[in-house]
Amino acid sequence: MKFRLMMMGMGVSLIMIQSALAQHHHAGDIYLDLSQDGTEVLVGSGPGDFDEKVFAADLEQLLAGEPWETNEPGYDSSHPGPFNTGHSMGFSILDALRQWDGNDFDTIASEQMEVGFLSLGETTPTTADTTVQGFRLDIDPDGGWHKHLDYELPDGTASGVYLLKLQLELFDGPRESTSATQIATSDPFYLVFGLGADENTHDAAIEYVEHEIVPEPTTIALLGIGGLMALRRRHR
Repeated sequence: MKFRLMMMGMGVSLIMIQSALAQHHHAGDIYLDLSQDGTEVLVGSGPGDFDEKVFAADLEQLLAGEPWETNEPGYDSSHPGPFNTGHSMGFSILDALRQWDGNDFDTIASEQMEVGFLSLGETTPTTADTTVQGFRLDIDPDGGWHKHLDYELPDGTASGVYLLKLQLELFDGPRESTSATQIATSDPFYLVFGLGADENTHDAAIEYVEHEIVPEPTTIALLGIGGLMALRRRHR
């Protein structure tokens, strides 16, 4: 009986801790944390839930002739955050932009996506399994990292669903530093963008990535947290 009560108390404590952290997490953003050994940037749906590696958003065209774009999903952590001020976070694009053909993402899109922030920007490669290192942005003064990057496809891009494969990278110096070294990386994660696609098509593409592309999760074991269900992020 005492053991059961102790386990129940531990479970309640864990939920309370996660709820407190979630209060400082911007709803809808990809949640970030740092592993205990400081070598991995953890990516997930929320505090303690680092199973999810697939996130979705819809590209919108505000005016005719303008690019198709979104700044969702964003990235956020707890505040105060787990990162050191004076450090910076960057990203790499790990593959060409892929287009859903109704069955898989084997097709490389004819258009390139730009990932940007203010005057900074990088475009997806045109060949498979090619890495493009993106820009870095400084860690927030409170040790968090709350950023919304811009994702754009040019006017005239065919309607459909597009897949972007990314990785985050933590550096031990500010964005302007040319001598900063990479000290932590994330597992690859995937953004599935709908462009004029109906919800069923978008959902089918997301499920394909979840079941056929993403490897089995390992980061929950790293944190020693079990029994948590992954939540898929949809941004409508």
